Amino acid sequence: MNINLTILGQILQIIGCLCSLWIYIDASRHKIGRTPQGGFLNMSAGWWGVLSFLIWIIIFPLYLIKREKLIALSQKYPVEPKARKIKISIFVLISGFLIFF
Repeated sequence: MNINLTILGQILQIIGCLCSLWIYIDASRHKIGRTPQGGFLNMSAGWWGVLSFLIWIIIFPLYLIKREKLIALSQKYPVEPKARKIKISIFVLISGFLIFF
């Protein structure tokens, strides 16, 4: 079975871009951010999105595993994201640029 690796690479790139966009939208909607409790995964929604964009194969499953705990913490320590729509637009533009060029 011949699989064109270029097409497979593009499909994986699209999946990675969509996953990072979803992580940012989900984390900012739930007001996930840095909390006084600290810890290894104590990141803002923007950092979750950026790290997922860079190494989505690791960060996306990690976010899904920790999502419930992060949402619970965000109810206690909500963080209002700044310029959410602008950041989403930037994510979409960068993703589109990487996918189509």
